Amino acid sequence: MKKHVEIGQLYQSVGKAAISWEVAKLVDQAGIPHARLISMDSNRDQRLVACSVVLEQGRYKLLRDVAPRRESDAAE
Repeated sequence: MKKHVEIGQLYQSVGKAAISWEVAKLVDQAGIPHARLISMDSNRDQRLVACSVVLEQGRYKLLRDVAPRRESDAAE
C-alpha cells in the first residue's frame, strides 16, 4: 500500500456515514500537504483535508489506487 496521497485515488470515510471521496487536487497550505476531496455521492460536497489525516486508517480507507505511471507515459 502506498504511503502518500495521489490525485485520482478513491477513499471511503470510516464510521457511520461511509462516504466515498476522490482526490481531485493536492495543495500546499502553510507548508502542509492537503488533498481536495470531492464526494462521489454528491459532487457538491468538497473538503480540504491534510494528507496525513487522509492516510489515518481510523478516518479513511483506500478503495481505489491510481495506476502507476509508465516511463513511456512520462515522455509524452
